[in-house]
Amino acid sequence: PSHRACLVSYDKHLTKLVCRERGISVVDYAILTSDDKVEEVDSLLSGKLKDLSFPLIVKPCALGSSVGITFARDKGTLKEAIDFAYLFCDEVLIERAVENLREFNLSVLAGGSDVEFSSIEEVHHSRDFLSFEDKYLDNGTITGDGERSILDIPPEIEQNMKDMARQAVKAMGLSGVVRIDYLYDKDKGRLYLNEVNSIPGSMANYLWAREGVSYKELLSKVYEVTSSIKKDKITHFSSSILSQFASGNKFYMKK
Repeated sequence: PSHRACLVSYDKHLTKLVCRERGISVVDYAILTSDDKVEEVDSLLSGKLKDLSFPLIVKPCALGSSVGITFARDKGTLKEAIDFAYLFCDEVLIERAVENLREFNLSVLAGGSDVEFSSIEEVHHSRDFLSFEDKYLDNGTITGDGERSILDIPPEIEQNMKDMARQAVKAMGLSGVVRIDYLYDKDKGRLYLNEVNSIPGSMANYLWAREGVSYKELLSKVYEVTSSIKKDKITHFSSSILSQFASGNKFYMKK
């Protein structure tokens, strides 16, 4: 992916802004910066956070792997969560926690106008959110048998995920293998794009393997689609400006 695509997808705030601008559903959220006084939680709740209600998810804006994320159920835990998130980033994202939910992951292979889709997984975990421990340390907590479910996904939800993925790929200029994470609110019957990972671990190989695509084949596909993207933009140009400095005739540095 381009540096721009990586930047936008890495920054949770930028991802939300781009998605909203393109009409892609995201969970309600607010942003705090280092100028906001965390000690005055009541002021935050009546100000920047007035449109949100507990429980809340608090995240550093620019970090991955669930590092720095906390589930806040009241004012006390909210302040602790914000303080904790500020240890990792100067900008903190606070969003409404979807409690009665299903979580899905989908990988896409993007190149130009072409988009291929992997299998869709439903992620299960034993905590308020999929934590760092769930992802990397506690074998078997993602599901009871250590597997991720790919069953019983309603066709309309699957189609919605793919439509959102196409929009996100185009809006962010994504290419290669990308993994997109979704939240489905069972109470509201609404799907949200949660996060975009432009460089997923192991290239989300486990999702493609279920489609019969080996890791070697996936690498070949990535090469094919990315090498086919038109690279006809001007990225450098010749200039004699430095020669002007060398000659000393037209430019000089004032001391």
